[in-house]
Amino acid sequence: MNKKIINETTVEYEKTFTPDAAYPFWINQCGHTYCGKDYFFNRGITSYYTIEYIISGNGYIQENDIISHPKAGDTHIFHSGSTQIFYTDPNDPWEKLWVIFYGPLADSLFEIYNLDQVLLFPELDTRSLLEKIIKICDDDKTPTHLIMSRCSIVVFELIQKLYLYTQKNEMHLQSLSIADSLKVLIDRMWNYSISLDELAAQVYCSKNHAIRVFTKKFNISPYKYISQKRLTRAKHMLRFSNIHIYDISKGLGFCDSRYFSNWFKDRTGMTPSDYRNSFKDNKNV
Repeated sequence: MNKKIINETTVEYEKTFTPDAAYPFWINQCGHTYCGKDYFFNRGITSYYTIEYIISGNGYIQENDIISHPKAGDTHIFHSGSTQIFYTDPNDPWEKLWVIFYGPLADSLFEIYNLDQVLLFPELDTRSLLEKIIKICDDDKTPTHLIMSRCSIVVFELIQKLYLYTQKNEMHLQSLSIADSLKVLIDRMWNYSISLDELAAQVYCSKNHAIRVFTKKFNISPYKYISQKRLTRAKHMLRFSNIHIYDISKGLGFCDSRYFSNWFKDRTGMTPSDYRNSFKDNKNV
């Protein structure tokens, strides 16, 4: 593996492969990253897939308009054709393993296993499989085409594991009470533009019944609970990232940044810009 200094606090051990012909499957890169407090990436539209396992730490990822929060023990993916922003919590930086790959075989697998719309897999341990890929790739004595062949088998196993996880979660959700199921769905929410009617439909009850049982169990209405989660996520992104306020508002499901600004100020007494700048001012004291 090649040691790469990303910045003063981030170190990465990675292996990169450049194809010499058209292949149905190709590993572009794989590696092990020790993120520093300033770890932040903003990618344009990509033509490859990424699978990452978070060994330790916390952070945020945004794929197109979807925002999620991978933490220690989680696996997440990025999809080909998407725009991606990701950054670590400076107070609890990530350590992570990852692989980047592409090709028609990868496209077909993601489509067949219905992983096109899934981003985060909480508490799914893929560490051993990613370590296996890294070990295969780090063998300089093996021809590259054999490395790709062997890695494709492990990636296939990875994708099967991701798929089985989604199926198991669906079965688990069906075994919970309506209130607990609703809370799980809210905690997993990426796009806060999803209505309570849509959430209630996923737990097979009316909106009014969902509100009643949720409020009774958790002593807070689902509307207020969603608003609290939304506000916490907004504060974190404003404080720890350089993501434009327009993109934050869009990722949190607001129709426009002006509405988001008014909503945020009603709850904090500050505009999003003032909230972000207050932490910059504190750093300069």
